[in-house]
Amino acid sequence: MKKFFTFTTLVFLCTLLSSIVFAQSAISSGLATNVPLSETANNGDIVSLTNNTYTLSNTAYDTGVIGIIDTNPAVYIDLKYTDTVGKTIYPVIKTGTVPVNVSLINGPIKRGDPITSSTIKGVGMKADKSGFILGTSLEDYGSAKSNDQKLLNVALDMRAISRIDSSNGSIFDIFNISAEAASQQPFQVFKYFLSALIAIGSIIIGILSFGRIARTGVEALGRNPLASRRIQLGIAFNSVICIVIILAGLGLSILILRL
Repeated sequence: MKKFFTFTTLVFLCTLLSSIVFAQSAISSGLATNVPLSETANNGDIVSLTNNTYTLSNTAYDTGVIGIIDTNPAVYIDLKYTDTVGKTIYPVIKTGTVPVNVSLINGPIKRGDPITSSTIKGVGMKADKSGFILGTSLEDYGSAKSNDQKLLNVALDMRAISRIDSSNGSIFDIFNISAEAASQQPFQVFKYFLSALIAIGSIIIGILSFGRIARTGVEALGRNPLASRRIQLGIAFNSVICIVIILAGLGLSILILRL
């Protein structure tokens, strides 16, 4: 019994210790694939694809960003490349939560702020206008020095955003962001366009049909007041059909958005 108790205690301590070590080391989550770089990079650096070449991003709001270097991913897929001479293979994560090298050149970062690339090679910053972002910050970061850098946990969600309400933005940002989104995710743009077209079309058809039914019903009542009850029932029935058409169109548009 004593030996069993000692063995159980030992197993428990080993399990607890391994859990603590795992919790400290498994900072990121997501799927990583290897990418060949001809330059030295660090954990958390931002990688971009430019002219079919993988490089560290050095452009603000870089639309060519493909992921973040993560030396400790949850899942890693080892891809094979034919041209790796003079290059170093780095694991790059594209989805999930990952530490990202960020600076304060665009101001302090708060939890929930969008994070984008910057002019500092491989380093991100807070996004304060329309453009391509990496994701959102999961923690606050502020410092007295604007050139300080830190690994900041970021929930990756690479996409283009529009921030027309920002002081640095303009009305033309919505056209720029639409063009970027259309080039990066044409299927998504088509899906939203088709959904909006169906919703607006069903509403217009329903309103026009209801107007025609109401006008015809009033004219019929004026010509034949003795059949007012039957005419009113006909108007009510056709009005219900118009409402069903509108609801069906809205339901179809929602279904398309969820595809």
